[in-house]
Amino acid sequence: MQQKNTRLIIIPLISLSIFMILIFGAAFAYYAANTSMNISNYQLSLPKQTSLVCTKQDCGVTVTPAQMSTANTDANNAVASNTCYVNCTCSGTQGSVCAYNIFLVEVGSTYVASPSLGANKEFTATITSPANCTAKNSSGTETQVDNMRGKLVSQCTLTVPQGGSVSANVSAEFKYYNPNVNQASQAGKVYKYQLSTGEDVPDSYQKIEYITGGGGSYIDTGYYWQNENVEIYLDALVTSNSSNQSLFGNEEYYDNSNRYFAGIPHGANGNYSIYVGTGSQGNVNPGVNNRFTLQIITTTQKNIKVLLNGNQAFSKTYSGTVITRANAYLTSTTSKNVGHMFLFSNHNSSKGASNGGTQFIGGMQVYAFRLTDNNVIVRDLIPCKRKIDDIIGMYDKVTGEFFTNKGSGSFTAGPNI
Repeated sequence: MQQKNTRLIIIPLISLSIFMILIFGAAFAYYAANTSMNISNYQLSLPKQTSLVCTKQDCGVTVTPAQMSTANTDANNAVASNTCYVNCTCSGTQGSVCAYNIFLVEVGSTYVASPSLGANKEFTATITSPANCTAKNSSGTETQVDNMRGKLVSQCTLTVPQGGSVSANVSAEFKYYNPNVNQASQAGKVYKYQLSTGEDVPDSYQKIEYITGGGGSYIDTGYYWQNENVEIYLDALVTSNSSNQSLFGNEEYYDNSNRYFAGIPHGANGNYSIYVGTGSQGNVNPGVNNRFTLQIITTTQKNIKVLLNGNQAFSKTYSGTVITRANAYLTSTTSKNVGHMFLFSNHNSSKGASNGGTQFIGGMQVYAFRLTDNNVIVRDLIPCKRKIDDIIGMYDKVTGEFFTNKGSGSFTAGPNI
């Protein structure tokens, strides 16, 4: 009797143990499989980490009375010189990238350059960039400093190799040539500059959140399309727009009566038709007092895609072209900026004969504006104030140029960043 009861107890216990092992085993297998999957996905999505450390040396030329008394009879004979550099090291995982810009900025000069030099040199700089940096606004040749002041002089892209770090050294050689004018009052003063690193703008500009334009104020980007596949990106807010106006763009006549459009949002009260090629291709409605992003993308197959706040508004084919300079209706009085893309306005040069016919937005805050031509960014505009005079405009990260108001009225500045 006792043995029978024991068997009755042991058999259910063994069964229960086997059942529990199966349950825990299945749960563990499920958990392990899913944990492994999650770890694998997480590892695949891990960003490549980088660290960029830069050291720089201020440089400039201090002019002595003796140097100033030396007549500049030889245009190639510098009487003073100095060299500075900025050296950056990118560290991180193999294959990761550090990209940065280098600007030539003034850092407290007390010497005032001669107002009129003609063909004479006074202060010059020669920028030398290594293979992993691309020269901008200077190609290793001697250039007057005033022509490079505050501009982008080199763009560097460092890819980390096996071993964990890579460096680049960009240098500037400054020279002073006595301009053979009376400079006695400036003897002993310094012409001081530095190579400054930054992702956006040089030290001589103050970034602001946005610029506000309206009425007659607009920006001429100085660029016209070279290819059919282009992209326009706008980050903005329309403050007022009660009548038909244009946010940006260009239109040019290609014969006596017909014209092509190069990406123009045109309309009123926050509702805009997008003009590309021979006419309107569709509408977007970001509204008034709503910050939005707008992208207009065209291809060589004459497809257009328009995105509002990252969402596709419409996609279709179009006729005509977005190329405006090459086929504009040119006359003997053609304006040099025929074909230029305008911001805060549509550029309509009235059959190429003048700069008339600009169409202004009632009021718009612009946070960013970018033009991409054949997959190359050609304008990347950032709202800024120039520190020396508080002029408001858009600094171009690509060219180093500061674009200011070309029309009437004025821009107003948003808060400092």
